[in-house]
Amino acid sequence: MEKLLLFQITPEEPVLKIAQRLHLRTVSVPICDYMKSIGHLAGFSDDTADKIYTGAPLEGSLLILCDVKERHTDQLLEKLRTENVSITYKAVLTSTNRHWNVLQLYEELHREHLAITKND
Repeated sequence: MEKLLLFQITPEEPVLKIAQRLHLRTVSVPICDYMKSIGHLAGFSDDTADKIYTGAPLEGSLLILCDVKERHTDQLLEKLRTENVSITYKAVLTSTNRHWNVLQLYEELHREHLAITKND
């Protein structure tokens, strides 16, 4: 099932409207779930269901696309651009990152961003 995981996206309403037009399910993930695996949040069973995060929020926002078809991905990204929706990081659920928790994925995306922008 095509699904978007939303983390600290404010305002959330523009993303929800775009997702609704594309028939994409959305899940607004609360901060307390940041220690659960991305896979668990996407609907896969694992042993992270009972983990609870009690730390600080992320420094930015995050959008994870789970099983979203390529045409919907293209449409979603285009609509986010044209409607000036600001999201710090966007990612796709993969067989590797589905075992990471939200903090691990966010850190990896942040490291990649720093490496790319360092050369600018």
